[in-house]
Amino acid sequence: MGDWSKWELGRERLPERAIIFGGNTPRSSIDRMVNSYDRVLFHKHDNYEPFIVESNGAETLLVFQVYGAALVADLLWLLADGGVGSAVFVGAAYGRHPELRVADCVVPTKVRCLDGFSTAVGAANYVHPDPDLRDQLLVALRTAGESFREGPTVSVPSTFFHGDEAQIPPEVLALEIEAASFLHVANRNSLSAAAVLIISDNATHTLRDDRATRDERILRVFNALRDPVAR
Repeated sequence: MGDWSKWELGRERLPERAIIFGGNTPRSSIDRMVNSYDRVLFHKHDNYEPFIVESNGAETLLVFQVYGAALVADLLWLLADGGVGSAVFVGAAYGRHPELRVADCVVPTKVRCLDGFSTAVGAANYVHPDPDLRDQLLVALRTAGESFREGPTVSVPSTFFHGDEAQIPPEVLALEIEAASFLHVANRNSLSAAAVLIISDNATHTLRDDRATRDERILRVFNALRDPVAR
């Protein structure tokens, strides 16, 4: 244990806690998040961009530019190899519910596995976040004054291909491409995991529209989650 994590992430033993950012995160946002810690212990720019950071003696693994189900699954196995205990995924999603606006926050209660990858590695139907970690996440968001919606979401094959809409129940709030694989591989490796999704587009706004509001919301969610909630 630890050989693969040392090869890819610099250490056999990784921090207990990780925050994973799906999709493309602007360099200015990465700098603001990383610079909020006292020091950087490790940094690598490869298929994704990991940082091991430290403040007040506590370490955190931050991983940016994680795009797609296969890459997030690969990363989760590395985290398990390095002994990470808990991971939160902060991703982007298409707001399917008509009341969801760009930059709104969704905390999945369960995620339907329709991404074409999670089922291939053993998931079936829905996967669920760790209930304790999810509760801590909700406490952190409420404490920071961040509003959010809770409900089921669905992982689909790609940003632009959503598959068979008939398989998606009407109560589903949002669609994205990584959360099902993230939760399934985490659960399979006994790693506590939960997700937060930021709405990036909906029926009236596309991914090409102004991203400033969404990027600012990601920073606010990060600030809420930056320090672990006391258990």
